[in-house]
Amino acid sequence: MPNYHFFGGSHTPKSLSRWQEVVWVLIIMSSWIYGGLSEAAAAAMALNYQCGEMRLEVNRPEDIQVFFEGIPLFSTSQLYVVDEKWTKRFYAFEDDGRCLTKRQVRETTRGIEIIYPLQSPNGEFRGELIYALYEASTFALRVRGELTTPSKARLEHRFGRFAPGWFAGNLWRATLLDGTTTEGLVPIAPISSKLSDATLVEKFRSLEIAGPSYTVNFRTLGDFRFSLLDYRLSPYNDGELCYWVGILENPIEVGKSFEYGFDLTLVRRKQKGMGIDTPEPASLHFLNDVLLAGETPDRILPTPKKLVWGDGTLAIGSELVVGLEKSRGSSSQKEASALVENILGPALERYA
Repeated sequence: MPNYHFFGGSHTPKSLSRWQEVVWVLIIMSSWIYGGLSEAAAAAMALNYQCGEMRLEVNRPEDIQVFFEGIPLFSTSQLYVVDEKWTKRFYAFEDDGRCLTKRQVRETTRGIEIIYPLQSPNGEFRGELIYALYEASTFALRVRGELTTPSKARLEHRFGRFAPGWFAGNLWRATLLDGTTTEGLVPIAPISSKLSDATLVEKFRSLEIAGPSYTVNFRTLGDFRFSLLDYRLSPYNDGELCYWVGILENPIEVGKSFEYGFDLTLVRRKQKGMGIDTPEPASLHFLNDVLLAGETPDRILPTPKKLVWGDGTLAIGSELVVGLEKSRGSSSQKEASALVENILGPALERYA
């Protein structure tokens, strides 16, 4: 059996007294009567599981947070099934008032699976969503569905908003649905608010993002438009600097069932001495093309008569001391150390 930990859930604990069980049942029944859950009832049904270094917190399908070694990885899922012109919505998580009350939790030999039945209020769409946490610190998502409306439709599913620290400045490599491979550099500076310019890669079968400490691996299921976007300048990011991973609007056939999903794992990279095994600098020959939309002019006032640029390094002496202040409400020492390692790791490897 995997080593996972359960911190809360939708099932009534055995330790509850009889009157507490009665109160719990009344909450659920009142939710069914009014077609959904109140905020208080939904909060009471929040789940919190951990398997290895991966932790999952979720109640409704859109209210999801995933952490790795205590550091936020991604959050806030979103699913839309709409007509071709986005004028009519056939399904959205926020319209499904009963998916939480009908949720099930299933324990398997691999880990834990959280199952949500999906159905639109008018019955135009029905399906199933599974969030899973498996051994070897793996998060998995599966969606099965079928559209019954006679109208042509499109599906768009944002799996989550990913924290930029896991992606920015790192090499990515992808195998596409047609079997070809491609690679690039996740930009440090935000690219654009325009969707076409902010799309780093799409229609991938697998995607690896090689950071200084960890490689983030995505393995997808289904022939869908799986995409990675730089979402930091998007007008739809609710002010959150993030990267977008999911399925961009993808046609779906009426009356034909479909299935898609992905597995997400993080693998620690090999360390050499004080540094981190980072990608070869030769792979970064396209840095200027990917990092910035265009060449940025020098802005030095007053303008010097002569200017010679260095190689971007700065002598700091034989020792570099980094102080980590720990106060109430701050991250743990382990999390802070991991953050410093991610920032300084490439420099240690390159210049040590």
